[in-house]
Amino acid sequence: MAKVIGIDVGGIKKGYHAALGDSDSRRILGLRHFARPSDLAAWVAEQKPSVVAIDGPRCALIEGPDTRAAERELVRDGFRVQFTRIRGRHEPPEWMMQSVEIWRLIEKLVPEARVIEVFPTAAARNLLPSTDWAMPLQLLAGDTGWRKGYKDLCDAAIAALVAAGFLEGTIGCWGEDDEVNPIYGK
Repeated sequence: MAKVIGIDVGGIKKGYHAALGDSDSRRILGLRHFARPSDLAAWVAEQKPSVVAIDGPRCALIEGPDTRAAERELVRDGFRVQFTRIRGRHEPPEWMMQSVEIWRLIEKLVPEARVIEVFPTAAARNLLPSTDWAMPLQLLAGDTGWRKGYKDLCDAAIAALVAAGFLEGTIGCWGEDDEVNPIYGK
C-alpha cells in the first residue's frame, strides 16, 4: 500500500483536517479532524506516508518585493488566492502561521516523506472530472452521523489525490520556479 495524506489547514478555531489515501487501490481510506498541529503531525508519522500534500504555505512571510510566482500563476488561471505576505508589509493570517508549524512538524517527524503544497480548489477543477479515485461517503459521517467542516474534509481528500498524482508523476504545478515551492494540483 502506497499511503498518501492530504491536509486542509483551518487554523486554531476550525482545526486541521486530514485524509489518508492508498494510491494502489485509489481510495480514500479515512478522514480525520485534529485540534492541534502536534496531534496531526503525530498521526501523520504513524501512517508512514510517501507524500503529504498540505493546503497551506511552507512559509508565511516572503522577502518580496513581489508575490510568489505560483500564486501569480493561479490568479492568471482564474483562481482567488490568499497571498503569502511580504515581510515588513502585513502580518500573515493565523492559519498561515499554523501551516508553517505543520510543515515544520511533519518534516521533522516524517523526514522520509515528500511534503508538497496544494491548492484544492484548483485541483478539484483540474482533477475531479477525470479521476478514478473513490471515497466512501460514510467517511463524511464520522462517529456521530454528521461532521462539522465536511468541506474541509473534502479539501483534505482532494489534497490526498494530488499527493498520489505527485507520487505517480502525473500531476502538474504552478510556479515551478517559485521562491518558496511550487503549488501542485494542475
